[in-house]
Amino acid sequence: MANCILLTNSASSGTMETENIGQYRAIGAYRIRTLLIDEGYTAELLDYANHFTFDQMKAFVNIHLSDDTFMLGISDSFLSDEAAKNLLKIAQYVKTIRPDVLTIAGGPFIQCSSFDCNDKAIDYVILNYAEYALLDILNKRKQNIINTHGRKYNALLEFQAHKLQKMNSRTTWLATDCIEPSHWLPIEITRGCKFKCAFCSYQFNGRKGDDYLRDLDDLRGELMYNYENFGVRSYMFCDDTYNETVEKISDVNDVMQSLPFKVQFAAYIKPELVIRFPEMIPILVESGLCMSHMGIESFNTRTRKLIHKGCTRDEIAWLLKEFKDVGVLSHGTFIVGLPEETTEQIQESHEFLEDSKLMASWYFLPLMIRNIKRNHTPSPIELNPGKYGYKLTYPSKSGKTTHWINDNFTLDSATQLATKLNRSRKYGGIGGRHRMGLASVTGKELHEFDYLNHYDLFDPEKMAPYRLALDSFLVSYVNTKLNVKQNTIIGQ
Repeated sequence: MANCILLTNSASSGTMETENIGQYRAIGAYRIRTLLIDEGYTAELLDYANHFTFDQMKAFVNIHLSDDTFMLGISDSFLSDEAAKNLLKIAQYVKTIRPDVLTIAGGPFIQCSSFDCNDKAIDYVILNYAEYALLDILNKRKQNIINTHGRKYNALLEFQAHKLQKMNSRTTWLATDCIEPSHWLPIEITRGCKFKCAFCSYQFNGRKGDDYLRDLDDLRGELMYNYENFGVRSYMFCDDTYNETVEKISDVNDVMQSLPFKVQFAAYIKPELVIRFPEMIPILVESGLCMSHMGIESFNTRTRKLIHKGCTRDEIAWLLKEFKDVGVLSHGTFIVGLPEETTEQIQESHEFLEDSKLMASWYFLPLMIRNIKRNHTPSPIELNPGKYGYKLTYPSKSGKTTHWINDNFTLDSATQLATKLNRSRKYGGIGGRHRMGLASVTGKELHEFDYLNHYDLFDPEKMAPYRLALDSFLVSYVNTKLNVKQNTIIGQ
């Protein structure tokens, strides 16, 4: 029995075909569970919603739903359309038998949510980081002053949940999470990003100050707990820009060197900063960086300047070679449809990537301009499309994004070119999240998947052994979740 029941899904790259071959967990719901337990509540969590049927999720809810239950929480991130429908049905089911239970949906991409306060099954929608907004809801519930339906929180504006020094910032994993030594776990060190690229609408861009870095003793304690209890030493650092300063990565390296085991991690790396401060390279390598994800977006110098990025293709190529020479895998994303970049220039970038073989993997994506009426953290392009050469034409069918046109592309033609380039790729393996997912279920190292191409992920024959490994894990996971009635923190 539990005060709070949480439902979420593991991080994926968006398609059922590819997400079914590995597992990599998203951190949000686990952070919320940690917060609830720290506040004295009991909480039960079911992950991998995309993989489970409505009946399986209902069985989990029925095990833990009791007179003491007062909250059902749903993470909106990384859901397939089918999973989103099933989770909404779960909320409706709970409301039918327990109308007093608060149903709360939230997540970093809730601005494009599958859930809405207009649906009577959802009491609250929390936009962005949810910790303090959720505490506000629960505290008002204690005081019997809670609005029972229709409240939408913009947590980024109303609460300072992003300042990690102001809260207990660890994430506590439990025995019933079925963590294994091979698993890559997400971990937060800093929230937000100091920079503000023109196309980016992530929460809390352009932040200032240093109180967004968590306490480093607390970080060490979390790493030790995970190693001593689960044998885990592999992580995905969730920071939007891990290498934002030399001082930060040096301080984290001090933590890593103090551990009695070697950590390996993947991180979002801003290449311009490493190029400006090359002393970052040995610090990153010594601390355990084994895979970097770089949002390169374009090799065109003029375009990079327009989207608030610096450096040239040759400078970025230097960094990619430096990383490759010391064994750091590099994954990059590129955007089709950015200002003043032509089809020919993008194709030239694609050829350079294939010929140079400097990156382990890369992926082209069309520029997405979200509907500003549904986006609570709009990018500079979304705020002023005309300034960047875009004309907005009509909303997409879902209403989440807007079709656009500039001098070189439309949204449709940008999508077509991105798809063509990804499918014509002769060199370059699978992306970072897929590598971590496969490594988690097989126990292999990231570089052991170099032979796989992105479109191998859609080949049932090539993916069969990985699907089998994931299925085995999921069977164990769901059996644990449907038979264990109370979570306990390992060691307590």
